[in-house]
Amino acid sequence: MRVRERRPSDLGVIVGWVSNPTEVRRWAGDSLTFPTDAAQLRAHAKALGHCAWVIERDERTSRPVGRFELSGSGGRARLMRVIVDPEQRGQGLGRALLEAAV
Repeated sequence: MRVRERRPSDLGVIVGWVSNPTEVRRWAGDSLTFPTDAAQLRAHAKALGHCAWVIERDERTSRPVGRFELSGSGGRARLMRVIVDPEQRGQGLGRALLEAAV
C-alpha cells in the first residue's frame, strides 16, 4: 500500500465509485452533485484549497483504491470525503487509509 497526492488522472476513476445521488451525498454531503464528474471534483478541491490523497495497492499501475481530503487551518487538520473503491471494500482498506491519513 502506498499513499500519494491525488493526480488529475485519478479523477475519472474516483468519480466512478459513486453511482447515484445517495452515494454522492454520503460521500460529499451537499458539496457535490450527481452525476459527479472529474471537472466538478477538480473545481471543488481547488476552490476550497483542500489537499486530496489516494491510496493504491499496486505502484506499477498507480490505480487508486481509496481517497481522502485534508484541510487545515489554525494548527488543526480536518479529514474528509473518505471513500474506497466499491470493488475493494471489506478488505481493510478504509482502516489503512485512515491510519495513513493520521
